[in-house]
Amino acid sequence: MCTAGFWRAGYGRGWARFVGNVHSGVEYVHIGVGYVHSGVEYVHIGVGYLHSGVQHVHSGVGYVHFCVENVHMHLYGEIVRTPSEDRVPHV
Repeated sequence: MCTAGFWRAGYGRGWARFVGNVHSGVEYVHIGVGYVHSGVEYVHIGVGYLHSGVQHVHSGVGYVHFCVENVHMHLYGEIVRTPSEDRVPHV
């Protein structure tokens, strides 16, 4: 199931909405300021990065742990799941 979500890019940095053409394998999706690569499994967000292999988000002010199984990708959609404590309603 695909439910729109937001990922908080570090503590106190606000929320980053991942939108774009999400693919699987070794492909990637551009999201304006960064990209998702589901093979290497990381997202670069300008001020930091989200790396599901290392399982953390780094933004220069802190980091948020997560598990790769909590990130679902929807073709031509959004990253749709984040840990509950880092989730905000779709607006």
